[in-house]
Amino acid sequence: MITKNRVQPGFFYDGNPNRIRSNNNLLGEPLEIIMRKISFTVLMVSLSIARSFGQDAIQNNIEPKRNTIFFEAGGNSFFYSLNYDRLFSIKEKWRLAGRFGLMYVNTFSKQNRSLAGVPLELSYLRGSNTKFFELGIGVSGIYDHYHAQSNPFTGSDSKELVLLSVLRVGYRNQKKEGGLFYKVGFTPLAGAILDLNKDKATRYNYQSLEKFAYPWVSAAVGWTIKD
Repeated sequence: MITKNRVQPGFFYDGNPNRIRSNNNLLGEPLEIIMRKISFTVLMVSLSIARSFGQDAIQNNIEPKRNTIFFEAGGNSFFYSLNYDRLFSIKEKWRLAGRFGLMYVNTFSKQNRSLAGVPLELSYLRGSNTKFFELGIGVSGIYDHYHAQSNPFTGSDSKELVLLSVLRVGYRNQKKEGGLFYKVGFTPLAGAILDLNKDKATRYNYQSLEKFAYPWVSAAVGWTIKD
């Protein structure tokens, strides 16, 4: 006959050193099995936590998405432009990006005037994660056409080619994993106007070019493609 001795409130010792039995029979397994189950559970939880940290580390070291489509007001095209931007050199603390865009303005309706342009730019980005200082240099060509019936100056078709050089100093926000993209900048412009109505002998005469320089700004918003 086994004598049951109380060892602590609610539990009984039945003589087997590896067995503790409660008065409601909830702990009827040997201690060795119970400890193995507890150890296994702790191990699984630890592995799960380690895996989640590992996934976070992989996400933090993912290759930045390179391609962005954005709309810019002001900046390289003076009015606005739709642009494609690509990161083509990616380092830990800096990156290089290139962009080209398209601009078309059918404006000044009373003068029946239209403009079309192509902005190009190379940018150096300094920073990490999502926030970057941006320093860029670019050129733009803008075709400016006054139609004959409403030209306020000559009464005939007037065609000009505006050549712009652009310096950019600004801030860019671009996430590694893609998504919302935006930037702002100070973009002073300097350029010259070629009168395409002139004959070729005088059209490219530097002395006859109309030259200009403007302080200018830009703001852009777009989307960095995730795939």
